[in-house]
Amino acid sequence: MKSVAKVVMLDKQAEATANLLFEDIYNWLDKWRDQTGLAGKELERTIIDKVVTGVEGFDAYIWAHCTKVKDAAIYVWGIRKRTTIYWSEWWSSSNEVTFRDLLFSTEYEFRVKAYGIGFIQSPWSPIVIWLSAAAPKPSMVTGIVITDETLYVDPTTGVTLASVKVEWTNNAASEFVDSYEVLWY
Repeated sequence: MKSVAKVVMLDKQAEATANLLFEDIYNWLDKWRDQTGLAGKELERTIIDKVVTGVEGFDAYIWAHCTKVKDAAIYVWGIRKRTTIYWSEWWSSSNEVTFRDLLFSTEYEFRVKAYGIGFIQSPWSPIVIWLSAAAPKPSMVTGIVITDETLYVDPTTGVTLASVKVEWTNNAASEFVDSYEVLWY
């Protein structure tokens, strides 16, 4: 399709045009709500009633569930790290959600609201504060063996020194451990 004309607007003109467009949509939606009997209606408030934390790979996750709302078509979940200002929102057709890739041992705040036909909505649920799972600790190393004990005299100082070889069973191979700390007493 070939364009008929090119319109160039200044920022203020574009802002005014956008504002008029949104005002027209809002007025149309308001009139539609009046005609369908949805004006002034609100869905009942939902409550977050179950929360489960867990670990998946190198990240924590939190699964949350809320009570179902009659006539709800979609749920909007809000999540933010505690003490931060901005909420991230997740839209779901279900009354449960799993938030993945979270930080370990961190407090998060959750809330949810429901939307129905004609953009009627519920109020936000009360905020729930939940601590994400702690980072998993690697399994303990076993099978420690000390071999090749040798004594020798340091030629520069004349001090007798010992050397040993320490080996262990790598129990943590599936846990992606890439280093070990060896303490000698």
